[in-house]
Amino acid sequence: MSDVSTTDSADSTANETPSPSQPDKALNYYDLRSEPRILVRWHADALVDGHGVYHGFVKDISLKGTNIYLDLNLQKVESIKLRIHLPPISTTCEHHFIEVAGRVVYTSYDGNESLFHAGVQFTHFTLKSDQAYLKSRIDAFNHVGSAT
Repeated sequence: MSDVSTTDSADSTANETPSPSQPDKALNYYDLRSEPRILVRWHADALVDGHGVYHGFVKDISLKGTNIYLDLNLQKVESIKLRIHLPPISTTCEHHFIEVAGRVVYTSYDGNESLFHAGVQFTHFTLKSDQAYLKSRIDAFNHVGSAT
């Protein structure tokens, strides 16, 4: 398994980069995020300059970022645009999607998924209402305790 990791200084209190050679720091990386993430498995399209559109999924998400799984290594990609498909909350609700631009902060290969995954820090929601909608879904998840 090949791992290439970098992290944003805003996400690390000691400004240290988690790595496979420092497993304790790698495990604690998720505890250093400024926003709580919810575990999901939502379809996502990644628009990558020079590479076209790739289909994958996000495994966790917060108001500030996500972890996306694709068959493309994003190691040399700096910015990305995501279209994340949020499933309906109930049978009476419509399917919803959000569009967000982001910055790739790390990339590694996940042998369990047989895909690359990348940490993406959100830089701009296409619509302000997309950010509000995502917040409502995260709040609902945290209130109920299951992915919605």
